[in-house]
Amino acid sequence: MTPLYTKRFTPWSTESIPSSSSSSTTTIASRSSEYKLSKCPIGEGSYSVVYACKNKYNGHRYAAKKYNKGLTYGLESLLQGEFEILSQVSMSHLHILSLFDYFETSHSFYFVTDLAEGGDLFNKIVYDSPSGKLDITISKEIVTQLVSAVSFLHSNSIIHRDIKPENILFPSKESNDILLGDFGLARVLKPQQRLHDVSGTLSYMAPEMFNREVGYSFPVDVWAIGVSLCFMLSGYLPFDCETDDETKDAIVNKKYLFVPQDYWIDIPESAKNFILSCFETNPEQRPSSKELGKHDFLYNDTARSIGGKDGTSSSTFAAQKAEIHQIFQKVSKQDQTRKDISNLNSPVIYHEMDDDVVARGAFCLTPECVTELSTPITSTCPSREQSWLQLKKSKDNMSNNAEGGLRVAECHNRSPAKFSI
Repeated sequence: MTPLYTKRFTPWSTESIPSSSSSSTTTIASRSSEYKLSKCPIGEGSYSVVYACKNKYNGHRYAAKKYNKGLTYGLESLLQGEFEILSQVSMSHLHILSLFDYFETSHSFYFVTDLAEGGDLFNKIVYDSPSGKLDITISKEIVTQLVSAVSFLHSNSIIHRDIKPENILFPSKESNDILLGDFGLARVLKPQQRLHDVSGTLSYMAPEMFNREVGYSFPVDVWAIGVSLCFMLSGYLPFDCETDDETKDAIVNKKYLFVPQDYWIDIPESAKNFILSCFETNPEQRPSSKELGKHDFLYNDTARSIGGKDGTSSSTFAAQKAEIHQIFQKVSKQDQTRKDISNLNSPVIYHEMDDDVVARGAFCLTPECVTELSTPITSTCPSREQSWLQLKKSKDNMSNNAEGGLRVAECHNRSPAKFSI
């Protein structure tokens, strides 16, 4: 009899498998025994929950992004896209989030990534800075790394579409080194391809995103870099009105001024010009990410290079990342012939993974540092008010459930919410 085929979706494979074939739960050893998961989440989105996790055999810490299969039903292409892009960019740039492991259980998908123990840029600006904004030196350091990361993505035909402080992460609190994370909205574009869906975070959207007929491309990321730098220097969003319609009108018509003047009196003209160049309403006249890296604001006073895996940094984090890259290349070849370890009979990750593992990824390569991927793929509520209420409820629930675990970090779904129509 011809075997019946059923489609079993995974982010790393969309192949159909014979329903009569042996279940992968009997042919693939469980990976759950290799990790200990924090009892309390450190971030939460519409379709995922993020936990800190620790590899019990090498002692290193990661972030585990857990997707509920029931909640992601119908969004397979989005999850597939995120995985493909993470796989493509991982270990390729010092300031881009890396994916180190992945596996699937009966009810969930897990992405194991960098862990950002230093929090995100939103927290650094709003809560960690006494003035509610960053000084020019720190802002320049951060935006230089951000431009480098975005330039690398664009050179590899990847558009991010959700650049904002919540997705700019710090491996540690002691350093201003960043990791650009959350690739749930990222896409790989073909030559001359344009996107037409309105998706992202409203206050960071470029004006061309609201014209569905014309579409948009890589310049939308440059616009978002300008918004992020403005937020760093002033402590407020340049396009954030009372209603979504008012915000869109301000974006399209560039209703923006460097006010109040007291906020900008000590900001150099080169920084203002950098922001205004990003806010060019005509995307054809907006500088590319590569050109942005040569802007006077960054180019004359920075030793950081714009590029990919050849970029260098004097920081400890940069050295660690480069070393990890070398280890990754060496071990990934050996891993092709690696057999399952038969004596991994440890309990599953606390009580968080209570279903059988049915598929798994490559051997985890023990990075020293990583990120909290907690922003949802798309938003189910574009309203700022609902977003803040949802955040408060989420924080209260996580705080009530905390029992001696890691300090619960605020989820990244903060002002304003993701917007998709």
